[in-house]
Amino acid sequence: AVRSAEAQRIQALLAADFAAVDRLLADELTYTHSNAKRDNKAAYLEPFKSGRTRYQRLEPSEMSIRLYGETAVMTGRMLSLALVAGAESRTDLRFTSVWIFRDARWQMAAWHSARVE
Repeated sequence: AVRSAEAQRIQALLAADFAAVDRLLADELTYTHSNAKRDNKAAYLEPFKSGRTRYQRLEPSEMSIRLYGETAVMTGRMLSLALVAGAESRTDLRFTSVWIFRDARWQMAAWHSARVE
């Protein structure tokens, strides 16, 4: 179910379906980008909603999920292609995300990534 929620999050980001993304992110989300910038949920979503950032491709791999009751820790790799302020941005990341089960659904509560050099 956590893997399915992550797949839904990726599809929603690619489709710019922010209502779906909003449902999949916990209100207390802490999103730490690969450059160490940290955002809350509203700050993370703002560049997408404004159109400044648009994902063109997101490809997860090497995913592993460990369950601890109603908490799941996901690790993996993510290749992404995005348009950021009109410029193409490609990243290859290793990530850790924390998912929590509440209100009968999985939501991502934290994300941290580092660039693969």
